[in-house]
Amino acid sequence: MCNPFYVLGLTPAARAAQITLRYRALQSDLGRGQALTFATPIGTEPLNAELLTRAHTELRDPDLRLEHELRYVPAKRPSSGLQVVPSGAR
Repeated sequence: MCNPFYVLGLTPAARAAQITLRYRALQSDLGRGQALTFATPIGTEPLNAELLTRAHTELRDPDLRLEHELRYVPAKRPSSGLQVVPSGAR
């Protein structure tokens, strides 16, 4: 399984209450039949109820959460199309 923080769309800075709120919101969306995905450092993946429940369970366990915090790498976000040009370069 990939990092539960990716599955829930959160970072290791998220508090326990935020994790539970996000889990419930995504669970509700899935229950309404919405097709959901989540971002990882290597692309997007489909979200299903099993992954969601497992992610929530693992982040509630202090030892597993710490392991996932240590292995967390921010997921790539789509580029805005803007580029930084060094001063003096034209």
